[in-house]
Amino acid sequence: MRGRSEWNRPPLRLEAVQDMNDFDICRATEYDIDEVHGLIDDNLRVILEPIHGEDAMKMAYNECSKAALLQQLSWKEIYVAKFNNVIIGTASLANFGMNGMDRWCVSNVFVSLKFHRNGIGRSLVEWIIAKAKDRSAIQIEVPSSRYAVAFYENCGFAISGIPDEGELTWMKMQLHLHPQRGRCVRFDDHQLGDQDGGRVHQEG
Repeated sequence: MRGRSEWNRPPLRLEAVQDMNDFDICRATEYDIDEVHGLIDDNLRVILEPIHGEDAMKMAYNECSKAALLQQLSWKEIYVAKFNNVIIGTASLANFGMNGMDRWCVSNVFVSLKFHRNGIGRSLVEWIIAKAKDRSAIQIEVPSSRYAVAFYENCGFAISGIPDEGELTWMKMQLHLHPQRGRCVRFDDHQLGDQDGGRVHQEG
């Protein structure tokens, strides 16, 4: 496991990398999975291992293995945020419903360690919420780690149940189907549609 010193280093601001403040979000393909897996694995080892038990982490590593992520491409909508063609974040929209009943969930929201605190995670969550609205979802849920509860509360989710045996806290948000402009995300209309992607402009 990596030392906490890596996590304690100041986050790298986008403007410190290049005089540019926007990035692209697009649907992931099998060619993105290596980068997605590496990004998630870094977060699991550096951030989540110190605060979650062994059983919970074993489950997380299994569900986020390279093989599992490739398989999830067939039933999850996996998205990636790219800056200069490098994947700096990922998030998924999954429907865990059964018997004809939808249960839309935000899944696997992770941002590259050096890009934390740049608003990328919130932008990805708002992107996923917009996609859920496109599918006429009236509610969206998220199984949050201990680390991310406050983050999801700031995104508008509320705790809906006590932590389960996997140490996850279920949270949910009621959705309004009329268009709403997110605080951090602006969609370029000409980039939406069949491409299922677009450009995000950071606002502050």
